[in-house]
This record gives sequence, C-alpha cells and structure tokens, in this order.
Amino acid sequence: MPDFARVIRDAYLEILEREADAGGLAGYDARMNAGMSEAALREALLRSPEFASRNPQELASRLALNVHIPSDPIVDDVTRGLGMRWVRLDFDWFRIEPQRGEFHWDDLDRVVSRTAAGGASMLATLAYTPAWASLNPGNPQISDPPDVTVWTDFVRAAIERYRHEVRHWQFWNEPNVRQFWTGSRPQYRTQILEPGAGVARAIDPGLQVVAPGLANLRDWRDWFREAMNARDAIDVVDHHDYQRSGADVLPDLERDRPAQPSLRGSGPTRPTSGSTTRTWWRRSPKGPG
Repeated sequence: MPDFARVIRDAYLEILEREADAGGLAGYDARMNAGMSEAALREALLRSPEFASRNPQELASRLALNVHIPSDPIVDDVTRGLGMRWVRLDFDWFRIEPQRGEFHWDDLDRVVSRTAAGGASMLATLAYTPAWASLNPGNPQISDPPDVTVWTDFVRAAIERYRHEVRHWQFWNEPNVRQFWTGSRPQYRTQILEPGAGVARAIDPGLQVVAPGLANLRDWRDWFREAMNARDAIDVVDHHDYQRSGADVLPDLERDRPAQPSLRGSGPTRPTSGSTTRTWWRRSPKGPG
C-alpha cells in the first residue's frame, strides 16, 4: 500500500504546528489508503478540537477567501461550511458593462444576496476596462487607463446598487502588474483610486475604501508610496503578499512592514484580515476585524 506519512506530517506541521503522533500517522494513513484525499485530511485537522483550542480568537472572522464570482454551492461552502466571515468578489467592469450603459448585474445580484444571507461581509474589487471606455481605441485592453468620467459612472452605479450589502470597496486590482494596468503610478492614484474613493464618500461616508491591493513584485514599494499620497482617501490598507503558505506571509510582513512608514500618525496598522495572499491593515476603528 502507498505510504502517506510525508503528506500527513506536512499537514500536521502546517495546521497543528507539531509533529504527527503515531496514532495520527497510522489512522490517517489507513484512511488515505481507503480513499481519503489530502484536502479531506487537511479539512479534518482544521476542524479538530486541537486546532480550535489553539485558535480561540474567532479565527474565521479574521480570514477571507477570494471567491471571484462563485456558484451558489461554493458560496454556501465558504460561508456556511467553512464559516468564513469575509469574501472578496470580482466586479469586472468589462463583463458588467460591455457596452456603455448596458449593465449585466444578474450574477452579482445572486452572489451578493447569497453571501449576505450566509452571514459574510464582502470586499468588492472593481477593475478592468471595457473596450469602449479605453483611451486606446485602436487596440483596447482591459488593463488600459479608462476615461475618468465613465470610470466614476461605473463606480457610482455599482456602489448605489450594492452599498447596503457591500461596505468595503477596492478600486482596481494589482495595478503594479502590467497584465492588469498599463498606466503609470500617478495615473492609478489620480484617475482610479482618488476618483473612486470620492464617489464612495459622496454616496455614503460610512463606506470603507480598501487600497492599493498591490502584488509584492518588483517595484511594488514605489507604487505603495505613490498610493499613500492618497492615504486620506483610504480606510483599510491591503497588500497581496504571495508566498507558499500563510505561515510564510506573516514573517515576510514583519520583515517589511510596508504600511507603517507611509501611514505614521494615521491610526493602527495591525493585520486584521487576510488569506495566503492578502493581508489588510486597519487605518481607523471602522475597518474590518
């Protein structure tokens, strides 16, 4: 029979932060030989009394899952099965408004309603330019800087539709990645972040603006410093720290602490919510966590 000892040991170390005991090794090895998947093994450890006792501080309420635009069973699994209290949703502009003034909200109506019914809060990420809104009509890309007026029209339409269910809004995703944004650092701040935040504030001052959502790649610190020129428009700082596992994220953040120099005097900056790749810092008592 196959020997699953290595897989089991790795799962114990990552989830329970200890070596696997002999009984656990033997028991899970037998179950995996009988058909138990590695995913099911990890879920069993996450649901174990030992894990619960080691993580008493409402762990689920401090974790989020990036679900894009999920099916109803996935929404239910995330909110009711895993007990996640936060999800991140994609509000892809080019899909929602493929022609100016022609809005397709059906999928988001379903997901937002079902997520709210499952008791989870939502972070909406608005991004990606439709061809008709691009300033490069000869060869439009979703990464193109859009006309600011039509961008804010879209932001306004989305927020006015969902502001009662969705209280946290992020304007663009990973603008330091050219696949997602081909404009400059100042263009991101002045044409996307600040106008979007202005619309949110005008509609409902209680809404939370989350930014800048950078990937920790190449010159991301330069992008971060540029975005922090708009720090008065930002309520929650988020950073996409791509590592092999969540256990690797926290030491990396401790080494760098990118938010603190730029946010000095702006309020607390402790990590409040995240997943393997996304970590948030609070700037004010209104933020999540």
